[in-house]
This record gives sequence, structure tokens and C-alpha cells, in this order.
Amino acid sequence: MSARWVGGWAALWVASAGAALPPVAARLAQATAPLERALAHDDRHRLVGEAIDLWRAGEAYAAAGPAFCADAHDRMVAAEAAGVSAATAGLARLASGCQATVRGLPAGALWVRPVPGAAGGGPAAAFAPLPRAADGTARLWPGAWQVRLGTDDAAARFWTTCAAPGATVAVDAADVVTLPAEPKARSKVHNTQGQRRAATDRCAAAAAFRLAAEAALSETYLFNAGLALATAPADCHGARAAFDAFLARCNVCRDRADVLARRKALEQTCEVSLAVKAPPGARVRIDDVESPTRLVFPGRHRVRVTAPGQTPDDRTVWVAGDTRVEIALTPEPPTLPEPPAQGAGEAAGALTAAVGPDPAEPPARSPVPLSLMVGGGVLAVVGGGFLVGAEMTDGSLADLRPNTPGASRTKAESLAEERDLLRLSGGITTGVGLALVGLGAWLWLDDAPAGGVTVAPMTNGFAVGGQF
Repeated sequence: MSARWVGGWAALWVASAGAALPPVAARLAQATAPLERALAHDDRHRLVGEAIDLWRAGEAYAAAGPAFCADAHDRMVAAEAAGVSAATAGLARLASGCQATVRGLPAGALWVRPVPGAAGGGPAAAFAPLPRAADGTARLWPGAWQVRLGTDDAAARFWTTCAAPGATVAVDAADVVTLPAEPKARSKVHNTQGQRRAATDRCAAAAAFRLAAEAALSETYLFNAGLALATAPADCHGARAAFDAFLARCNVCRDRADVLARRKALEQTCEVSLAVKAPPGARVRIDDVESPTRLVFPGRHRVRVTAPGQTPDDRTVWVAGDTRVEIALTPEPPTLPEPPAQGAGEAAGALTAAVGPDPAEPPARSPVPLSLMVGGGVLAVVGGGFLVGAEMTDGSLADLRPNTPGASRTKAESLAEERDLLRLSGGITTGVGLALVGLGAWLWLDDAPAGGVTVAPMTNGFAVGGQF
């Protein structure tokens, strides 16, 4: 039994210390393109939850180009909120290339909020102050925005616009409106603006229709937003989101069949093929559908590949056109073998027969348990040193400030990677060391010489004798 346990733990040690890195770590090591690194850091954050991966993903998205400015901004903001100091400097660098400049703003206070449900906007949000630069301009991150000109909501004027990375947007007086307090009247003003701007600025027109739907809670305006965004060249995701919002509000209505038909036509226009090549016998899931091939909209898609005895691969892929992804799995680490169970017959026999070796000749102890305890203790001490080094490196990273001479993204990233490596090495080494100490102690007690035990019948009972 002892030899089986030692063999199992030896296999476990090899698997823990020398096995291949998890799939996401291997992808990070092999990634060369910024978008590949960004997606891998997104996946690592989803699996591990470390805020430093948000910052690294943001930096990689920023390097991937203007099309990913919104993604970079979202990751940087989340990393900064989680306490990653390097994200503050990252946001400052990102702003120079990603924010749009707004000119022609009238004098007075400025307030802004993202348009609910539009590109770059989530649920309805409150207005927040919009800083104005010394030259009178303002800066907006990519997305659809509603700007309030003035502090008093009743007397304020409103302007809706879409900001693109690095663009310059000028305020047109014809696009600035005063909104009545009554919701239906307010929605009509937004709807009129949407129809007027549909031919020149589809994004701003769809944003106006979204605001009309928000004010009146009418699905008709969502239909109008979908129509504006579905016009070629279609904004596939924006149009689908508007149509889906319409269908969610309208189970039985006059235009439902028309919207379903337009959504189907949108799929035929926008969808591309995503094919996953996996090992034979593996199961492939693309988003929420189990299939190795699927028609999808361009953008992010989650792919998961599993197979018996293999480490699952769960990743995010970016699809721009017809895409083929090849995924190879790695074997799972071996598991600790179960100890052989003692049968009930063996336990009963121990009460009626002599058990154990002859007390006169006790067996020699095996050197294996002592070796395991000594080796495990050494590994635990080494692992503790790694963990102490990781905490010291983390302290150096926390002390690093964007304005400190010599501080840079490269320095911060280097310290963060050094800290993560020390934590990983310390955790594995300490855990394996403690496990080996525990195994050695168990084997030491299990292999202790047992005295001879005899049970002899007597006229008035039993006599038990032996060495204990």
C-alpha cells in the first residue's frame, strides 16, 4: 500500500511542478498581436479575477487600434477603480488618441450622459458634469451621448451626438433642442430629430430614437432606431440590439412580423462563419450552442472545448469575417490514487488470530516517510520565500506612481509579472511541500512496528497478550 501511495504522490509532484501551463497562460506566452493579448488577458481576468489583467487588457486593446478604444477605456476604468495605479496613466495616454473633440459649444455649464442602450451606453444614467478645456472645447469618449447645455433642466437645451475616436465634432444649432417636461411631447421632439438626421448621421439619429423610446416607453421608436442602423452599411450589433429591444417590449403588435423579417435579413447580411477544429471526440460549444461550426455576428465569441482526460480550453475569440480556429488540448494532471479499502473479513479476522510480525523481530522502518517529510519541509520553506518576495514586489508596484521619475508602463508591467510569477511559484512549491510533509507523517505512523497480539480462550473468558 505504501509503495502505491508513494508512486501516486510522485506522479502528482511531476504534474504540479512540470506540467504545461493552463491554456490561457500558454496563449499569453505565445500571443504576438495586441488583440490576441487583450483577449487572453480578458479570459485570465474572467478565470482568476486579478485586476492587473484588466489594466493589461486595456493596454493591449489600446495598441490594437482606434476600433478598440471603447474596450480599452472600459478595462482601464475598471482597473483604476480596483486600485491599479498604472491604469491612471494609461487612461491619460488613451484619452489623447481615443477621445473626440467637441467644438462650437455655447457658454455655460455642460452636463453629459450616455444614451441608454446605444453604442457605448448601458442602462439609463444620470447627467454628470462635462469639463470644458481652456479653449472652450470638450472631450468625449467613443459612444452616443446626450449633452445638456445649462444647469436648469427645465430651461436647458439638449444636443445628441456620436463620438468617434480622434474625431472632431461641431455643434450644429439645428441639432440643439429644448425638451418639454411632458414625456410624450419630449419623445416627439427626439423622434423629429432622429428623422431629420437619419440621412446624415445614422448613429446620432438612432440615439435620438432611443431617447424618444426612453421618454414615451414606445416600441415604435425602437423600430425606427433599428431601421436607421440597418441601412447599408449596416451597424449590425446596433440594429440587432434595437430590433431585439422592440421584440422584448412587443409580444403582440402590428409591426412584430415586419421586425422579425428585418432581423432575419440583417442576419443574412451580417453573419459570418466561425469554425472550430478540435481533437477527435472533443465537444465544442460556441457561445450557448454546442456545435463546431456556427454563423455569428462579427465581434467577440466564447469558445469552450472539452474532452475526457484533457484540460478544458475556454477562450474568447474575435471574429471579423469567416474565421477558423484550431484548438489543441493538453492532458489533465494525474490525480492521487485511492488507498485500498480494508475488507470487513480482514477486520473480523484480526480479533481471532495473531496480528503483526513477531515482537522478537520488529521490521525495519522504511526510509521513504522520513525523506518525504524532510524534502517537503525544504520545499515549504523555499515556497515561503517566494511568497515573501511576491509581497515585497507588490509593495514596490503599489509605491510606483505615474509621475515618479523613471516610472513607466514597462516598469509597472515588469514588476507585476515578477510578482505574479513569485506568487505562482510560491503557491505551488509551498502546497506541494506541505502535502509531502503530511504524506510522510502518515506513512511514518502507518509503517510503525505493530506488536504481536494474540487472543486465547480461557474457562472464564479470553486472555489477550502481546506487545503494544
